[in-house]
Amino acid sequence: MAGLVLIKQMANDLAALNGLLNVDETIAAMDVLRSQLDEVLSFLAALSEALQSRNSEMAAEIGDALGDMQFQDITRQQLGTIGQGLDELTAHIESWRAQLTEGNRDDAESFTSRLSRLQSQYVMANQHADHRAALTGTDDIGVCHGARVELF
Repeated sequence: MAGLVLIKQMANDLAALNGLLNVDETIAAMDVLRSQLDEVLSFLAALSEALQSRNSEMAAEIGDALGDMQFQDITRQQLGTIGQGLDELTAHIESWRAQLTEGNRDDAESFTSRLSRLQSQYVMANQHADHRAALTGTDDIGVCHGARVELF
C-alpha cells in the first residue's frame, strides 16, 4: 500500500507541477516570442541593408567632394606657379632694362637660374614632366603623366 500512496503522491505532485508550469501556455508564449523575434530580425536585416546602401552613397559623395577640393587646390597651385613665373619674367625684363639703360650687369640673375628656382617648387609629377618637355622641345606638354589626382 505504501507504493500506491507514493504513486498517488507523485501523480499529485506532477499535476501541481503541470499547473505551475502550464506547458501549453508556455509553448504558446514561446511561439509568440519566436514570431516577434522573426519580425525583429527581418527589421534588423532591412535596416542593415539600408545603412550599407547609405554608407556607400555617402562614401561616394565624400570622395567626390574631396576630389573637387583637390582639383581646386591644384588649380590654385597652378595659378600661383603661373603668377610666380610672371613675377620672375617681370624681374628678368626689369634686369634687362637696367642693363640696357644703366649699364648695370653685375647683379643680373640668369633666366635659367630663375626657371630652376621655379622648378624646384613644383609639387606634382606632371609639372616636372611638362617643364622637361618645354626645355627639350618635345610635343609632350599637357599630356597627363600618371594619376589625374595626386596625393602628396
